[in-house]
Amino acid sequence: MSKIGEKIKAVILEESKDFGIFLVGEKFAPGGILLQYFMDSEGPLDMKEMTRFARHINRLSEEMDLGERKFTLEISSPGASRTLSDIRQLPKHIGKTLLILTEEGEVEGEFKSLDAEILKLEKKIFRSVNSKKFTTETIHVNWPEAKEIKVKLKY
Repeated sequence: MSKIGEKIKAVILEESKDFGIFLVGEKFAPGGILLQYFMDSEGPLDMKEMTRFARHINRLSEEMDLGERKFTLEISSPGASRTLSDIRQLPKHIGKTLLILTEEGEVEGEFKSLDAEILKLEKKIFRSVNSKKFTTETIHVNWPEAKEIKVKLKY
């Protein structure tokens, strides 16, 4: 990460507390001309608040001594297709289908609850190909064992 990126990240980590949001990812273009930071919240992400935060960080970055090098700073939500990287993102996804990659393979199921660091999912297992009858299997996944967690999008 560039020195500019490190300085801005430190400001984002400190200032985001006042806005009720937190950093979940960052991405830097080669050469450091594009700095992207992805923010989320424990509840629904308020886009007006995100815009207010982005403007606040932009103002602060203009006041910082970052040298003469030109760069573009982007602060946005992670988007629906990004991996969930912070345990604080999980509760707002209760009731949605999650795809979780672990050492043992991929797990898919409806996210039912989060207790400490244990995710509880329910997976429907249909009795036969054309049957509407199914049984439910409860799956527990420890947060630290999850290599990747994504919300399955409905199209």
